[in-house]
Amino acid sequence: MHLDDSEREMLDAAMEDQYRAALASMTSEQRARVEYDRELRNSLDTSRWLGLLASAPESRSYDPFPAPGSRSWLLELLRYENYWTERHVLRAVLMAFPNAEVTLDVTDLERSEDREDCRLISMASDSAARTRRAAAVNGPIVVLTEGRTDAEFLTAGLNVLYPHLTDLIRFLDYDYRPEGGVGALVHMVRAFTAAGIVNRVVAVFDNDTAAADGLRRLEIGKLPSHIRVIQYPPIDLASSYPTLGPPTVDSPLGSLSLADVNGSAGSIELYLGRDVLAREDGTLRPVQWKSFIPGMARYQGEVIEKELIHVRYSKLPYRGASRAQLDISGNFATRRMR
Repeated sequence: MHLDDSEREMLDAAMEDQYRAALASMTSEQRARVEYDRELRNSLDTSRWLGLLASAPESRSYDPFPAPGSRSWLLELLRYENYWTERHVLRAVLMAFPNAEVTLDVTDLERSEDREDCRLISMASDSAARTRRAAAVNGPIVVLTEGRTDAEFLTAGLNVLYPHLTDLIRFLDYDYRPEGGVGALVHMVRAFTAAGIVNRVVAVFDNDTAAADGLRRLEIGKLPSHIRVIQYPPIDLASSYPTLGPPTVDSPLGSLSLADVNGSAGSIELYLGRDVLAREDGTLRPVQWKSFIPGMARYQGEVIEKELIHVRYSKLPYRGASRAQLDISGNFATRRMR
């Protein structure tokens, strides 16, 4: 509702008449107090309110009708600031007493019998825990990966498939040159746990032998519930994939054979799609077997020509496309890691 100037003047006049009528029914002492109260309210600005609060004597008991200018009266004014929270009020009061020691009187809480959860000894820690839980729920999910390319390609996939979630997920920023690899990721998970990081954390490991060996040293069952450890899932493409074995007398350049490389060579590159992994002649770039890892009793594999795979993936036309523009099928289905 909008009031024009004439209507506003009429309303002000009516309120003034009511005020005068109320004064007329009061004693001279009451009238003087009300008029002083009104005059003092109208004269207050921030600086004067702070000065009066700082100089006013402390109120020892509750007064339902505090005297104008008293500490209780000045604090009562803050109740009418409806948009203020308790923190706004506390901040305003502390501005008047910048060097004062703040004490929380919990006497009434201690005597309360209808609050079963009231335990003075844990009140501060319980409040801190609630604050941490709120921060964890509202803060972004932190995704940790073994290296820069993992973060880059997962970010690209997220932008295409779930663009509405991009502001809710944060990947490790490799511009700051953090250490990469399985060992570094294991150390990060331990460090985040030890530091009490409140954000929800997802640590993504490769689906290979090195990752499985590293995870043996990480006691996943003892991690807090907001820290999750996952690996890239098995995929059909990797279940029968060309592998390059060591050279032999019969095959001095190494022997090529099909093998299930899920769990032994599943780096991010294998999830970029058959079209990215294929050479010009249509054959897949093979996985080359590297070192034997005794703790897992199997070899670690790695797809060859990773740099060329990265270049080819970076040139895909749908890298910057939206989900609606894509036909989520065929090669791209592999990139969804289903």
